[in-house]
Amino acid sequence: MSSLALHDAGVKIEDRWLARHATLELHPRQLTVLIGPNGSGKTTLLRLLAGLWHPTEGRGTLDGADLRSLGRRFVAQRVSFVPQDTHLAFDFTVRETIAMGRHPYLGRFEREGTDDREAISEAMTRADVAHLAKRVVTELSGGERQRVVIARSLATRARVILLDEPTANLDIARLMCLIFASN
Repeated sequence: MSSLALHDAGVKIEDRWLARHATLELHPRQLTVLIGPNGSGKTTLLRLLAGLWHPTEGRGTLDGADLRSLGRRFVAQRVSFVPQDTHLAFDFTVRETIAMGRHPYLGRFEREGTDDREAISEAMTRADVAHLAKRVVTELSGGERQRVVIARSLATRARVILLDEPTANLDIARLMCLIFASN
């Protein structure tokens, strides 16, 4: 069974521990929720799990292999991360932004193939943004942008999706649509 895990992991910046002695194991098709007050280290743990940060102590693993030993492309095909603050500053269309989720599968200058187009279309439908495909992301509302970022993550078809405060800017009706669409 595949897993993404932290083993007695911690991160220290300068003389301050942001998280310490964290042990956690995630499995595909399993919902795990981290709950805690602001500043308690939830985002830090997600960054460690995504391989974006390396632990100062302990280790992170994907299917038993140390995350540090795995290439970014390899990890990005299996683990997707939606940060709590995503700034979309360029005038890409919604579809182009979601297509960026397919980057780990494409070689340099390689064009999208059938699988890529299917993954993008499926992600747009699941996140209820297909009708926005030709709109520019910088012109969307906060909730629409959040759904686009979630769709970009879904387009990766990663086995594990890490979401850091994914409900920010989403109204309850849209949130329920996303939850039920992912089942």
